[in-house]
Amino acid sequence: MFSLYRIILINTFINVQTVTSSLISWDAACGSKKGCFPDCRDGCEYLVTWSTSSSSIQFTLQAEETGTNVYLAVGFSNDYRMGDDSVVGCILPSSKVYSYYNEGDNTKMLSPATLGLGARSINQSNGVITCSFTRNLSEADDRFFNLNNDFILMLVVGKVEQKRGKTEMKEHERIPWSSESKVDFNRHYVVGLHKLNTPVVKLHGVMMVLAWLLFVTIGIVTARYNKNMLREKELFGTKIWFQVHRGAMVVALIFVIIGFISIFVEIGGYSQVVSTDSAAAVQAHPVIGIIVTVLGFVNPIMAIFRPGGDHKLRWIFNWAHLGVGALSLLLAVVNIFLGYFLERSMVSKSAIYITIVHVVIVVVVCCSLEVHKRTNVKQTKDAAEVDSNRNRRDLKEKFNINKNLPFVLLVTLGGVLIVLSIAVIAVIATS
Repeated sequence: MFSLYRIILINTFINVQTVTSSLISWDAACGSKKGCFPDCRDGCEYLVTWSTSSSSIQFTLQAEETGTNVYLAVGFSNDYRMGDDSVVGCILPSSKVYSYYNEGDNTKMLSPATLGLGARSINQSNGVITCSFTRNLSEADDRFFNLNNDFILMLVVGKVEQKRGKTEMKEHERIPWSSESKVDFNRHYVVGLHKLNTPVVKLHGVMMVLAWLLFVTIGIVTARYNKNMLREKELFGTKIWFQVHRGAMVVALIFVIIGFISIFVEIGGYSQVVSTDSAAAVQAHPVIGIIVTVLGFVNPIMAIFRPGGDHKLRWIFNWAHLGVGALSLLLAVVNIFLGYFLERSMVSKSAIYITIVHVVIVVVVCCSLEVHKRTNVKQTKDAAEVDSNRNRRDLKEKFNINKNLPFVLLVTLGGVLIVLSIAVIAVIATS
């Protein structure tokens, strides 16, 4: 198992982005003469403003973006998922502003393309796209939503591509910035950002941390290195090590089920969470999560139908059981790291550092236990070849000392992992 953790350490890279200055200035008219949807916690990353007249709304969209073949789009939606939404797209480098409608994952231009739009302008300067336009409150086309009604406001940056001589908006590589509630466009007030780190999302993170970083780790270490733990005693007619292993795995599976169900309920289905910084990696998070959950069910099912201890095919089960368990833990830990980087998960970097410490400690302990295990095997063979009763007594005394090491390390590891898990949970809860 320690080799699997070594792979995690080698292949986990942490990219820390620091906002050094704000490229977008706050609009002093926000909340009085204009309605505003900003993200200005560490300088403004984006800013949407609107001012409403009797029949139209003046919109100004601003977002940080250095790319050139890109678009900045604002959507009006009834929920937090893209699809069946009215959209206005500002496209570079053609400097066009068009009306669109999202049908599922397909974005279709309305006819005419400038339906309900006027005073259109778009420019890019010093790493900021600024797009301004007026939008009629309503049109005869039902796909052009009537903004006398309230809608979730969404803003997103994406890439454009050329198809059949036309410039089209590609599916965006980040989750849209979405308003915390439906917006009344007839009022001028400041709307906050919808946060993904809701209590249910935090519950998902806490359950997965407890399941994989604590209980599964303890369960695997116990089964791998502590089968001689209190071997002369039994608990409910079964060896102590097996009860610890099975109990840890059952608790872990319960936590995985809670975490799995909670995130699906919160997101409303399959996750659309994507990050422009590591799109491929973060898109893998829900996929890996599903795979890990399936493997979490496979292993106990295998255990139910395992052959007897003296069966000639028992070795196949042993390797399969260990392999599935180790693979599950490997993927789960990788996925936990990916979860820290989910866009707007807002988990403090402290969770990353604590989890790295966790991985390092488990690697060190498992390396020590692996060396101890192999040394004991060698000493057992040596003892069988010793004829002197005195030498046998010496070896026996040495074995009595060494046999307690796995138990001592397991208890120590358990205590340390409990402390680290509590620390990670505290970071998630307060992020």
